[in-house]
Amino acid sequence: MTEPRTSRAAQRPIPPRSLVRLKRRVGSERPGREFRVGYYNRQDGLACVWLVNEAGEYEQTWDQRGIAEDFEVLFMSDETDLHGDRREAMGPLVSRLAFKSKPALVAYVTCGDPDLDTTREVILAAARAGADVIELGVPFSDPVADGPVIQRASERALENGTTLSDVLALARDVRPQISAGLIIFSYLNPILRFGLQRFAAAAADAGADGALVIDLTIEESGEYVRAMRGRNLATVFLAAPTSTDARLKRIAQVSTGFIYAVSRTGVTGERRDVAADARQLVARLRKHTKLPIAVGFGISTAEQFAQVGAFADAVVVGSAIVHAIERAGKNAAAAAVAQLVSDLTGRAETRQAASLPKG
Repeated sequence: MTEPRTSRAAQRPIPPRSLVRLKRRVGSERPGREFRVGYYNRQDGLACVWLVNEAGEYEQTWDQRGIAEDFEVLFMSDETDLHGDRREAMGPLVSRLAFKSKPALVAYVTCGDPDLDTTREVILAAARAGADVIELGVPFSDPVADGPVIQRASERALENGTTLSDVLALARDVRPQISAGLIIFSYLNPILRFGLQRFAAAAADAGADGALVIDLTIEESGEYVRAMRGRNLATVFLAAPTSTDARLKRIAQVSTGFIYAVSRTGVTGERRDVAADARQLVARLRKHTKLPIAVGFGISTAEQFAQVGAFADAVVVGSAIVHAIERAGKNAAAAAVAQLVSDLTGRAETRQAASLPKG
């Protein structure tokens, strides 16, 4: 830690419980580089902050009352708390996971089904058609939370040799072309084999906004959460209708970005009706968090999308999209998914794929 520095910027101190995004001013030692700053705590009026450069590496840490004058504040929010309920307030996370469209659509794809090139085209098509967040599913040999549609897709992707590394490379490939959020959706085993710290670094480097590890319990999530926090990546956790209020509170505390509320018990798959438990679960979660809440499992029609959108911030659609790819085949998969996304949301395919400022 270096000694606090005084400057004109000290008149604009970082508010308690804040995250800000900074850029070095022209004329400073290294102008034009953007940094992420996480606010850890506040003691005796001093802010303890850390900076991470664009490569995801720690740049420097210090205690000071404000921001050094050679930095320009690009974004500031006082709605975050790294140790409790938290809205993501770091540049791209604000734009990509804030669910600006209500209800937003979170679209799931199994990467590598039918092949990685087709998955790439599907992702681009879904984003252009109006998907707000894309979940990049990592195929796994024992997808116990998934129904037959996604199980078949995982089998096909694994037969093609698709790995977690391939999924991360795919994220890196599409990131500059779309403004939609990117969430790595995986079971724990592939991430453990890859290495938690290595995964967090690789995900950040690829431009992913966070991850959802479907079979990771909050009791065993400490090391994973620390690794992800260190790279400013969102940690999305599942909340089930069977969860107690005490457990929902704990899920809210470790979640960032948004919370995935499971609409029903059981596995993924298309259903005719939305479970009545879903609305009640969202209401229970709202007592513990200000994070956006996305509801998924079993949603496949425009009517269901609108029904869930009346009480949730976002709707997750997975099996219906994977099924559309399966039915359409390789050559027509992207068009089929674009049409499905448009039908679900009622949005015309007018959104252009565009990159966000790097940060």
